[in-house]
Amino acid sequence: MADTPDIASFAAALGEAARARMLLALMDGRALTATELAVEGGVAPSTASSHLARLAASGLVVPARQGRHRYFRLAGREIASVLEGLMSAAGNALRTRRLGPRDEGLRYARVCYDHLAGALGSAILDRLFALRYARRDLVGRAVTFSGMGERFLEHLDPSHR
Repeated sequence: MADTPDIASFAAALGEAARARMLLALMDGRALTATELAVEGGVAPSTASSHLARLAASGLVVPARQGRHRYFRLAGREIASVLEGLMSAAGNALRTRRLGPRDEGLRYARVCYDHLAGALGSAILDRLFALRYARRDLVGRAVTFSGMGERFLEHLDPSHR
């Protein structure tokens, strides 16, 4: 149907291993060159260029020129959210594989696009929920803070009052 999103094409752009590795390399919010993404994807630079063109055409990444270099970054938070959801779903389906970065330190704590991630990030969020400092909205996506939670966060960083 012409008036519905083209999920199949979007998913097909995600569904190739080298492209998926390139996208995951961008999850920390940085912009990387095509050469850096080729290394991350495990492909030749010429192959990376065609992969990046497909990702850009699908709206997953956006290119930016800086001098003679061309950088790529995720197209936005919603793309990072989609990737995180897929990583979570894949983790539930593939329990036998070690998920996340190979480096143990990065599995423990890292910045993922625009938030704290890894085991430490999950543990902090779980504790905020347990203390009732934080809660999820009705659809389970956004996190809001209670009055106690806001006071706790202000105590951690009084400059944000």
